[in-house]
Amino acid sequence: MGMIGLYIDTNLLIEEIPDCWNHWEFLAYLNLGNNNLTGKIPLTLGYTNLFMLNLRNNSMFGQLPSTLQNSGDLVMLDLSGNHFSGSVLAWIGDKLSSLVILSLRSNNFDGHIPHKICDLQFLQNLDLGHNNISGVIPKCFSNLSAMATKNKTNNEVSAPIKIDYYRIYFKALLVLKGRRDKYGSTLGLVTSIDLSTNSLTREIPKEISSLVGLLSLNFSGNLLTGNIPDNIGNMELMESLDLSMNRLNGEIPPSFSNLNFLNHFNVSYNNLTGQIPISTQL
Repeated sequence: MGMIGLYIDTNLLIEEIPDCWNHWEFLAYLNLGNNNLTGKIPLTLGYTNLFMLNLRNNSMFGQLPSTLQNSGDLVMLDLSGNHFSGSVLAWIGDKLSSLVILSLRSNNFDGHIPHKICDLQFLQNLDLGHNNISGVIPKCFSNLSAMATKNKTNNEVSAPIKIDYYRIYFKALLVLKGRRDKYGSTLGLVTSIDLSTNSLTREIPKEISSLVGLLSLNFSGNLLTGNIPDNIGNMELMESLDLSMNRLNGEIPPSFSNLNFLNHFNVSYNNLTGQIPISTQL
């Protein structure tokens, strides 16, 4: 059997990634994060059987190659901290149906969030923060079923992959509670949505409150208007909620008092009025 995992992260690698990956038929884990790599994603990476692709924190650019549509076994795709551009492609939700982690943070992606993203039934960590994304927050986020199940003690997801054959250990970087935390596990992750620092408009859809398994939600730094959803208190496991630097108005809804696990709450720089609801966390 050939090489299964290649980890060359956190070094001083430079220049472009060689385009020769079609010969690595057994490669499942590729981590080239935290280097000084440039250039585009090699087309031949789409002809592998990768479970994990981590290219975070490099200087890569260009659009996502269409060949990545062939990577249907991907569980983790982390391209954050680069200069990738173009729209967030709808085929991610259609072709990469096994994704548990999708991080495109801190790039130059634009356009709207495609509704096909809502088809990712195993997704636990969605990070599109710090891009140029516009439009509205899709109501169909309520279809992200892995985030809609309460399971405080063990939030593992049974993705359709050969877990018994390949033991999956990876680390997900989340922006949670105002700092960067590392979580290492075997697919048991802090469920999180981060759409911060984009140009999203209109109201926060009330359907978001059906994601009762979500532990971290960050919509800060957008152009959101309207009220905080009345049923926000349904998300009882929430630990971190950041809606700051928007144009929200109205009062903090009374159901907020149901968020008993909340330890980071930021709604600064909005137009909120009224009283702060009584809560064990305040």
